[in-house]
Amino acid sequence: MRHWMGPETERRSDVDIARSAENLLKGMKSVACHSVNVKVEGGWLTLTGEVGSEYERQSAAAVVIYLLGVTGVSDEIRIRPDKFARKSGPDFAMPGSHPSSWV
Repeated sequence: MRHWMGPETERRSDVDIARSAENLLKGMKSVACHSVNVKVEGGWLTLTGEVGSEYERQSAAAVVIYLLGVTGVSDEIRIRPDKFARKSGPDFAMPGSHPSSWV
């Protein structure tokens, strides 16, 4: 998938684009940014890593495409709900919510 983002005069260095993409992803509460890696070559941005849902994967790719200088995005993020699932159990349960306390 390739998206053209502007004329040749809007080129930025790959390092600058990568830095902007990383900062943008860090600011997103909906994406586990620590698990998404950014690589830029010739303005083409590649996202790799793992997130917990399809929503997170799509959100990450959707926001970086609009950065100035990005000519396209390759989304290679894998979805791993098991790795990012919220913990459950006694430490996170409300008092009285466990079935054994209902009797």
